[in-house]
Amino acid sequence: MLLGGEEAEEEFTVLHSLIPQIILLSEGNMVREDSAFCKIFKYQSVPDIMREVLAVVADDDSIVYTEKRATHKSAEILAVYAPFGGSGVSQYAFSMAKDLSGKFRTLYVNLEAFYGFCEIVTDKKGKPVEDFRGMSEVIFYIRQKKEKLALKLESIIVTEQKLDCLLTVEDYRDLFYMTKEDMNKLIQVLLLETDYEKIVFDIGFITDAMMALLEKADRIFMPEARHPIQKSKQQAFERLILREHLEQIWDKTDKVPVLHRENISEKR
Repeated sequence: MLLGGEEAEEEFTVLHSLIPQIILLSEGNMVREDSAFCKIFKYQSVPDIMREVLAVVADDDSIVYTEKRATHKSAEILAVYAPFGGSGVSQYAFSMAKDLSGKFRTLYVNLEAFYGFCEIVTDKKGKPVEDFRGMSEVIFYIRQKKEKLALKLESIIVTEQKLDCLLTVEDYRDLFYMTKEDMNKLIQVLLLETDYEKIVFDIGFITDAMMALLEKADRIFMPEARHPIQKSKQQAFERLILREHLEQIWDKTDKVPVLHRENISEKR
């Protein structure tokens, strides 16, 4: 791969047959529809440029990629889920991830149907992230059977202070399309090809893929049910676990209090 200035586009043409991908840094005023090269706007931060470069490499099947191997023991997978839902569940998961990021390299993965952190996750200028790339791209990439998922993740993940965040889907239906196999692929890549020590999954609702995640998780945190309807939903989930012979999920589940004002204790 070659990264160069837009002014040298004609000179780079002779190299196109030798170099699989040539990317030009553009000022935005020399756009040509017939250009054979990918162009990236040059007046942005280096991390943003690198994310765009990684996205191009991840999507280019002609570029051979040697998988990076994690340099430490396998990460701990932590899942936060409540059968009765509520905004406090996500707040608990996000706060847990933020706390862990002070000591460990941590990734927060949002698996909810809707994005609820516009005021929490900000861009480099401190403005709320509204236009983002998240789990929708991950699911689409996995289902294409492409083999550079670790690179794709690096191009999508956003960082809030020390915490890396993989934000939720753009369309809630994408989560329903995610299969057990897709989830297992994502977990495998995160464990074997990244250097995260803690991975916190914020689960919004149950699908086959989410059940596979709960099976793989090292620990599960379930906010305590505080009202009769919440308790009834939790009991229904317990019956599901027993019916599916997945008692090991319950064995590694810790029930925890959620102490946030905009919390899950609201009556439903």
